[in-house]
Amino acid sequence: VISTSQLGDMAFARDLGNDPGDTAARAPASDGGDFCGFIRGCGRNSLLYTGTPMEDLCHAICKQAKISIRPRERVTDLRYDDKWTVVSDRGSEHFEALVLASHDPLLAAGVVKRLESTDPDVVARLQLLSAELAALHKKRGVPLVTLSASFPPGFSDMLPFDAVTCPSSLSLQFLAREASKPGAHSKESDDWTAISTSQFAQQTQQENLKDAMLECLSQHLAPFGSVPTPLRTSVKFWRSGLVKATLGSKEESISLEPWRLGICGDFVRESTTPVEGAASSGLDVGERIAVMLGGGHASGPVG
Repeated sequence: VISTSQLGDMAFARDLGNDPGDTAARAPASDGGDFCGFIRGCGRNSLLYTGTPMEDLCHAICKQAKISIRPRERVTDLRYDDKWTVVSDRGSEHFEALVLASHDPLLAAGVVKRLESTDPDVVARLQLLSAELAALHKKRGVPLVTLSASFPPGFSDMLPFDAVTCPSSLSLQFLAREASKPGAHSKESDDWTAISTSQFAQQTQQENLKDAMLECLSQHLAPFGSVPTPLRTSVKFWRSGLVKATLGSKEESISLEPWRLGICGDFVRESTTPVEGAASSGLDVGERIAVMLGGGHASGPVG
């Protein structure tokens, strides 16, 4: 499975039942302050879950499935000739099938473009798919900045909420306390995550992101008191933090059986949140590849 790092820590509302007032909105995540549909879709009985860091989650899933993972190996080339050849900075290996799990559809566009067929109709469809994937790369980027900050114990006591969206703010759209985050030590610090608007991300110089986000946080929380200096901070700039456009597919993933190739990602089908789209797409393509390789039991390695 060829993948790229996609998301950091995110909080999202979970679909709980059939009552529209108590379920998450089934619409793409927005950039207007209503982060992932919290205001529109969550009723008073809805539960809020904080997702674990994506990198830790992927490692845990692979460990349970006894899958070997090489997170820091750089892939330099992918070739298909009866089998897939994956070339990396550590050499090359052959695989029976290939899954492309990437936040950027440009990777899949390049691989599909190089596939060959003797059928002109198939060639035309492959070229169209490659062009559509490449077009998404140009128009789907919505940049965001995330700030994770650990404050001295007691900081959370001054705030009357665990999470809040900011529809009228031009700089901050979501703020959440991470008391339930796995591995967090609530007695040692109060951990919070802030997510900017795309306007803030576009207008702020990257070398000033940490100071700008902390200043933004202080301004928004000023009515509740002075924000102390954080013990630790981590700032990340996401060039494509939210999904702006997808292929609009009815399927959750793409499978090209003649080449034993699977493509998954949040860009295939619209979903409530990017993390939901990426997860459901990955699960779907896994099932498809298993069927290709013999009813759920792989006859060879999957790259």
